[in-house]
Amino acid sequence: MSIVKSLVGLILALLIAGCATPTIHKTAREFKADGSTHSVDTFTVNRPYRAVAQTYAKMTPRCLNITVKHSTTNAKYGSNVTYRYTSSVKRSSNKTQLTVQKFTVGMHEAYVRTGEVPRDGIYVLMVEATPASNNTTKITMYSRNWVYPPTAFINAIKGWSSGKYIGCPSFE
Repeated sequence: MSIVKSLVGLILALLIAGCATPTIHKTAREFKADGSTHSVDTFTVNRPYRAVAQTYAKMTPRCLNITVKHSTTNAKYGSNVTYRYTSSVKRSSNKTQLTVQKFTVGMHEAYVRTGEVPRDGIYVLMVEATPASNNTTKITMYSRNWVYPPTAFINAIKGWSSGKYIGCPSFE
């Protein structure tokens, strides 16, 4: 009987470990298709699609290709981590896609060499803008659940979408 209990315990441990292993998507398409790894926020802005697409194309390379140093200190430990964010925008007449990838400097290099992580890091955010009408645009944001994109990115993109904020996110 103890062998059966041990086997059941081992199987449960393996299942839990398997569920806890994060999925690394090699492409933006894989990231979008795997609904288990991200949350989705959909909204409509009172701004023409063309204006939204132009703003994304202008602001994304200027504001979302950045390196951020993050320091944490508590009673048990302290850590210094550097994240490099890389973004891109792909436009067509009826859809604009903005993606953000997060690369942990000093950690992801080995995983990139083995092909486990894309060269620019893990996909953490994807935004799609499509025309809803002549003067409105539908925005769909896919945000990574376990490797969070900075809230400042999401707030800036929402502001860019609506036209109410045309600036870069601040990390100070």
